[in-house]
Amino acid sequence: MAKVKLGYRNFMLPVTAFFSIVYVICGIFYAILPQQTIAFGSYLFHASISMQAIPTTAGRFIIGLIETIILSVIGSALFVWLYNKIAGK
Repeated sequence: MAKVKLGYRNFMLPVTAFFSIVYVICGIFYAILPQQTIAFGSYLFHASISMQAIPTTAGRFIIGLIETIILSVIGSALFVWLYNKIAGK
């Protein structure tokens, strides 16, 4: 079986787009139903993390979206690097 290497751009762009869309959808839900969104999100964490409603502003939303984009790019690049490293053996 041939070993297939992943391309950075071909993997990073869809992953980053996906997480950005999820972030925007989550932001919409938070704007409409903040308490229910916090309750739903609190189930995603194993530790006891204090999640509370914080007033949302356009600036906070944009900063969060930028963080999401940066972390998605870094995380997907790391995944591609590890995958290619393992596939190359």
